[in-house]
Amino acid sequence: MGLLPDYSVKDKLWLVVMRRWKPALIVFITISIAGIVATHNLKPIYEAKTQLKFKNTNFNSLLKETTSTNTDLVPGKEQEDSVITELELLRSLPLIQKTISELQLKNKQGELLTPEQLQEKLQVKQLDNTEIIEVSYQASQQKVAAQVVKSLVDNYINQNISNDLAELASSKDFLNNQLDETEDALAQIEQSILKIKEDSQIIELQAAAVSLTQTLEEISKQIILNRSELAKLKNESQFIAGKLRMNSEQALMTVKVNQSLAVQNLTEQLQELELQLIREKNNAIGEDSRVDEISQEIKHKQDLRQKQISQIAGDQEVMLFVNSDLNIIQNLTLELVKLEASNTGLTRQIEYLVAMQQEKSQQANLIPELELQLRQLDQELNNSRDTYNLLLKDINKVEVAENQNLSNIRVISSEIIAKRATDFYFTYYLASLCLGILAAMASIVILEITDRSLKTEVEAQKIFGHSWLGIIPAITSVPAPLIAKSGTSAIANNLQQNPETKINPNKIPFLIVQAEPISNASESYRILYSNLKFSCSQNRIRTIVITSCTAQEGKSSIAANLAHIMAQKGENVLLIDANFHSPIQHKVWNVYHNIGISNLIGERFAPQSIIQRARPNLDIISAGETDSPTPILDSPRMQSFLANYSNIYDFILIDSPALDANADAITLGNIADGMLLVVQSGKLNRSQAKFAKELLNKSGQNVFGLVFNKFNSVVKNHRNQSRFLGNLETNQEQLVDVEQSEANLWDIMSHYPRELNKNKLILGLDSEELDKISLAELEKQLTYLAQDLEKLTQIVKEQEDEFFLQGQIVRKLQKQANLSSIQEKIDIEQQLGEQQEVKNLLGETLLGQRRNLNQKREIFNQYQKLLSTKKNSEVQLNGSNEH
Repeated sequence: MGLLPDYSVKDKLWLVVMRRWKPALIVFITISIAGIVATHNLKPIYEAKTQLKFKNTNFNSLLKETTSTNTDLVPGKEQEDSVITELELLRSLPLIQKTISELQLKNKQGELLTPEQLQEKLQVKQLDNTEIIEVSYQASQQKVAAQVVKSLVDNYINQNISNDLAELASSKDFLNNQLDETEDALAQIEQSILKIKEDSQIIELQAAAVSLTQTLEEISKQIILNRSELAKLKNESQFIAGKLRMNSEQALMTVKVNQSLAVQNLTEQLQELELQLIREKNNAIGEDSRVDEISQEIKHKQDLRQKQISQIAGDQEVMLFVNSDLNIIQNLTLELVKLEASNTGLTRQIEYLVAMQQEKSQQANLIPELELQLRQLDQELNNSRDTYNLLLKDINKVEVAENQNLSNIRVISSEIIAKRATDFYFTYYLASLCLGILAAMASIVILEITDRSLKTEVEAQKIFGHSWLGIIPAITSVPAPLIAKSGTSAIANNLQQNPETKINPNKIPFLIVQAEPISNASESYRILYSNLKFSCSQNRIRTIVITSCTAQEGKSSIAANLAHIMAQKGENVLLIDANFHSPIQHKVWNVYHNIGISNLIGERFAPQSIIQRARPNLDIISAGETDSPTPILDSPRMQSFLANYSNIYDFILIDSPALDANADAITLGNIADGMLLVVQSGKLNRSQAKFAKELLNKSGQNVFGLVFNKFNSVVKNHRNQSRFLGNLETNQEQLVDVEQSEANLWDIMSHYPRELNKNKLILGLDSEELDKISLAELEKQLTYLAQDLEKLTQIVKEQEDEFFLQGQIVRKLQKQANLSSIQEKIDIEQQLGEQQEVKNLLGETLLGQRRNLNQKREIFNQYQKLLSTKKNSEVQLNGSNEH
């Protein structure tokens, strides 16, 4: 219940096709047959064709070797492109215009054909993977078709020959020009080779390369020797400098200062003064001592010596030596200067050798580049010579071709004959089929636009605004044997002579829940019962009026099947046929209809006299006969009757007329607890639905739910569709066998007495009726019941698995809702609500199926007891006969 989700586009298209396939098929067949017949009656069209072989003997073939060698020299295309070019030439307007003028081709108005008109019937194509061109032309006259093809091909060949001659003449001029250019290119290449040799001053590159290699090796050896000697001299100079603790410049300056006479004299004077100072310090007595005077003089001499040193060495510090040490310093200094002079000479020599090595290396590096340039020039020279020779050959070939005057097109078919064309018939046939498909699609669209009826449960629920309780699928036709097994005995009696007759369930209520309990339709009624019971338990509803907006919407069939389901579920049900104008329930249940609810209320019959037992737990009150039903239905006696018997029965179902027929449904709705509204797909239009809704609202009816009848619903997970009804005609034999046990159960069991009150299903029957049933018949029925019980057990197991899987889906969504964000949680909770509703529906259905399984098991056990009783009775009878 609740709101149904809207259909997807795919589902809507599928429903439209399912509704309109019959008229669409009629339109398709009509249009297709008309097109095929019209095509067949068309006047014949003749087609003349010929084939042309494209030969590679023109200028492009003659210059094939040249173009492959130097593509820039010859303006040509590939052979395949040449064939395509020839195709376009055959379709060219000048060629077609010339053909029209030669043959004086005219149209129906007597005017010359235009090139465009001839092109419409002309076809020029290349055969796949060949060099063959096929030319064909269609005309209503056989002779004209052949003439057009022959004239067009002749003109094309003549034009081709003229074009080839002109092309050969142009090509010859072109080749001559290319020959002159090639000669000039040869001369330029030879000049380039000579210039390179002159600039490099190398005549023989190989010898020059060997000489440079040897020179580089000698220079490398000399550099290695000089660097070794330089390293030795540097080590010696560093050793002497280390001993002197100064470099060569400092050593020279030191020798220069120590060799100065002024410095030597002052040094000697200072030595004498220092000796005097020592003596004075040893002999000094009293005030006559000259220590101070000598000290002053020593300082004065030291200052003079320092000035002399500064004049010679400047700011450079210089060490002073005695004469013995000075000679050693002089010798070491002289040796150090000599070593450094040798170092400088070797360094200059190494630099020169390195520069020479680089120069020779550069010259050696130029040799490969010169070799490459000369090699390329030699290659160009050879290519130019080859091109020159090829050009000479091609000029000779062109001259030969000019003299031969041949065409590159050869006609394969020497004789052109026009034959009757047949390809267009297939095209027209195919077009007729396509037109039929388009017309069928258009008919579907038009029917859908013009049809204002409610076709889906979503549309119906949007208009009425009530929750749905059940969706009953459509049943197109039912075999007569299933009608008989459904319990509709009054109708089945008329079908005994012709069991193959098909009955339209739209006109005859059909107990599908009894005839086919294991079906999609029966499962839909069980879901309807589960939802209805849940809704009634909440609203305390016992008396239910079942009606519809218009007549023939299936309310009587739904009332009968719903009552049967309720009785099977153990509910005590009273079904009242209150449709006085068109009573039908007495035909469904095969009960008397002369007296009924009209007699109970109007003529004050006793209720027990008009209530008829149709099935266990199910009683029927037919309509009876009356001329004025509304005063009867609105009477206090009717209200009192419903009030009293609602306490006796669990449910009272009232089959009332449609809302648009009369006021009976409104009257009954006012005195009943609630109303169940039946809506049939395609039967009720929008205006009628809105009128019915307004009528219900104004009268204050308690409509607690909708039942959608004959809806081809594609809503998923809202019903437990365990099986489809399928093709009843194909499975007729199997259905008759399986349902015979269920349909005849109560009829057969009603003929057996009970034994010691152990069998509660046998009431008030004598032994004569028991004797009418054979043991073979009982055993056969018991076999059918066993098969039925096995199938129902399998269905319950499948529904249990589906219920378990649905529970997993709900638990998974609950976990996702706990872990998701606020925005995602809203969407997940919406999905969770829908899946929880599906789980509840599956649970209700599973509960009902389990109850049904338990009932069938109980019936099977009671059947076994009946069989045992029958066997015991026959054994006792046989024993008494023997005595």
